[in-house]
Amino acid sequence: MGLRETESSLRAYLLLAGIVGLMIGAVGILPAHGHGLAGWVPVISKLVEGAAFVWAGRRLRTALLAGTRGIERVLIGSGVLVFAEGAIVTAAGGSLSAFHDVFGVGWDLLTMAIGLAITIYLYRSVVRLSAEAFKRAGLPEAPPSATALP
Repeated sequence: MGLRETESSLRAYLLLAGIVGLMIGAVGILPAHGHGLAGWVPVISKLVEGAAFVWAGRRLRTALLAGTRGIERVLIGSGVLVFAEGAIVTAAGGSLSAFHDVFGVGWDLLTMAIGLAITIYLYRSVVRLSAEAFKRAGLPEAPPSATALP
């Protein structure tokens, strides 16, 4: 049995990732000026993701029993933003990352893949923690979402 997120560790991760994302987005505003779309997409996505993760972290405890639909949407949106950011930056042939200069375009693709893997892991953890919270509270399982695949 591998490592499993707990409610507290997931909440701490969401809050920390959100705060760091907001800080990275705020710091990236000045360098992004003059880099076109490839410069602004990462900044905007970090600001949006950061704010959404802080919201999800603050709401996690009550959402596990009330319904995690909003947090699931935040994580799906985060995955879409990670993919879009990686695709746009790679298509533009550049990055604001110092690692891009050393490792090339492959670095952008690697960070995109890692970001997507983390997002999928977090999504699965939220779904699992919600099911466990329902079971602990003695409530029947939450109905599957209409968009859930069998």
